[in-house]
Amino acid sequence: MIDHRVCVDYTIRSYLGELHDLDEFTTHYVADINIEYDDDNLEKIGQLSFKIVHLSSLPGTASNYKEAFGPEYFEERIASRILDFDKDDLKECILEYYNFNFIGHELLIIDQLVIFEKYRGKGIGTLVLEDLFLRHGGNCRLVVMEAEPMQFQPLRDRQKEWNEKLNLKSLDRNYEKSKLKLLAFCQRSHMTPIEGYEGLVFFNPGWTTPYEGNDKDTVLYSL
Repeated sequence: MIDHRVCVDYTIRSYLGELHDLDEFTTHYVADINIEYDDDNLEKIGQLSFKIVHLSSLPGTASNYKEAFGPEYFEERIASRILDFDKDDLKECILEYYNFNFIGHELLIIDQLVIFEKYRGKGIGTLVLEDLFLRHGGNCRLVVMEAEPMQFQPLRDRQKEWNEKLNLKSLDRNYEKSKLKLLAFCQRSHMTPIEGYEGLVFFNPGWTTPYEGNDKDTVLYSL
């Protein structure tokens, strides 16, 4: 860890005008990850972005789901893979995986979590996700994230200004090795893969999971 306080400043991003209708069933968040120094000055060391899709108030038609999730998440990537539109719920195999134990009705999708190079490897990413689950997971049926190493993703426009701080070129260029490292991070952060959903990891706020690396079962996380 580092010597100074680390804080996460959550902000709701709400669109106006014509784009407002697209937010009817979705709340977008952007959170700056900062170091807070003794003089109260902040240094940004990363960013988290996520959305909460309000499934409980979403009319159950494919077109409404597509509007709520956005086209980039609707097709093969997330929504159509995990949701049963006929039943307005998660697909049966996901429900069975968690023995139908859920505490909420919303779906939280993590769009992006980045930590600048200087501060990687200090456990900050795991703490950020724990804070996210604690503060925003209480009414969520499920948290979902694509487990794809960032250095193999197309660089988003808003990341270009961070390129020097991210220094993606310093990350391992072996895809399989990088994927295993990312999955290990996800599991340390209480997110696990489910068979049949390659590339996705999940966290259920109403479920506890044994940590297989210990000699005895240890609850990783429970709200």
